[in-house]
Amino acid sequence: MDDTQMRFCPTPPTRAVTSSSWRGQTTNFVERPDLYNAVALHADDIDDAGWPVAFELKLPKNLRSGVYCVILSERENVEYSDPSKFYPVPIFVTPGKEGSDAKIALVLPTFSYRAYANNSLYTEADDRLFKLKGPTRSGILYDYCIEKGLKSQYCSHDDGSGVHLASLKRPQVTVRPDLLSQLHSFTHQLSADLEILEWLERDSQAYVVLTDELLHELGASVLAGYSVVMTGSHPEYSTSEQLDAYSDYNAGGGNLMYLGGNGFILRVTIDPARPWLQELRRGDGAAIWADEPGEGRHQTDGKVGGLWRNIGRPPNVTFGLGFSAMGFTGDGRYRVPSQCDLLTLPANLREVMTSIGDKLFGIAGLELDSYDAALGSSPRATVFGEIGHLPKHYVPVNEYLGELGIDPVEAVEDGVRANLIWIPAGEKGQVFATGSIRWTSGLNTEGDPTNVMAITGAVLLDMMSGAE
Repeated sequence: MDDTQMRFCPTPPTRAVTSSSWRGQTTNFVERPDLYNAVALHADDIDDAGWPVAFELKLPKNLRSGVYCVILSERENVEYSDPSKFYPVPIFVTPGKEGSDAKIALVLPTFSYRAYANNSLYTEADDRLFKLKGPTRSGILYDYCIEKGLKSQYCSHDDGSGVHLASLKRPQVTVRPDLLSQLHSFTHQLSADLEILEWLERDSQAYVVLTDELLHELGASVLAGYSVVMTGSHPEYSTSEQLDAYSDYNAGGGNLMYLGGNGFILRVTIDPARPWLQELRRGDGAAIWADEPGEGRHQTDGKVGGLWRNIGRPPNVTFGLGFSAMGFTGDGRYRVPSQCDLLTLPANLREVMTSIGDKLFGIAGLELDSYDAALGSSPRATVFGEIGHLPKHYVPVNEYLGELGIDPVEAVEDGVRANLIWIPAGEKGQVFATGSIRWTSGLNTEGDPTNVMAITGAVLLDMMSGAE
């Protein structure tokens, strides 16, 4: 199959697959391609759905950067109460070549949107663990994915192998602003990240929207000029180029607000010839599914995939925290650690945290990150939040269990942790990290009972004033 044929192949072949003569001689198909002269073809992999162009939309020239939707509906009067009756196509408008006067940039984790698109994993998820699992108004969307055989990168093919490839040119039924996850019964990915935009709009903050693709293609140059760069609530998947963009921006004095949890933990690559095609290899121990022996390298670049922690780039180094625990039974709260010196915090954040005192605050929920100096978390960080309360059935992630002792019960109890941190400016710019996917769900809660709005707003003020 030549490159032209492969480019338009409706079913993209999974390569870097061991052949019948492979016996563990190497795990690098670049070194011994003769041992990898096999491909896997799956009917439910889609490169390009080949849809004909139905209409073209020309956006206004001076349209402000943000998230917009084109509503597709059979009826003129859209039935918004029924997700099956319409489809809101999300459009991410970036500043363009003209740039923007805004000093705040929110990077939407669009590589993670790709990975989760069409995720119907909830059907197989254990009800004993996923205590919030249940029908939602979005249930019909998940049923549609199952009926049509649409797969996310959390699913497996009929032969049991994991879904390695995800295309932008396939239906992405669950990437929509009104989605409610049936695993958790609340917003997730794009629908959760809109909480950040609502907060910025309500607070009258001038901002722009960027995407993972822009960081991947243009590097730190796309972040230049912004005083603060924010992440989404769950930026789980990233390329090496994207991580370079964040770390180079921060190393140059740029300020980062990591507003989520379980972020930047798994490597993906983008096919340079087909940039709509994203590849994921989970390695031998990542959750959901594991790669077959000898098949942990990406076919797009020949490099090892899987957890960034296992290939030398734990998120702690750039973002201060790393994935450590998860639970699906509800939200918890933080407390100020007894050894924390609030005087090390900048003025606005210090004032808010002093007023909170010894009360529980914030939202720690779903998937949690913690401070770990052994994995590169900055020794200059102030850890001003630790778990004060969590519902039962939270567990540490697999990577930590082996390090926590022989007694499995004790290991689980000791391993469930999460932190909230501030890293002051020095050799790098400032960093604020929330340690929780669910943090942003408190950004628009009337009365601010969890102090999420107050804390996040204070951090933004401190970073903006420090950057001037």
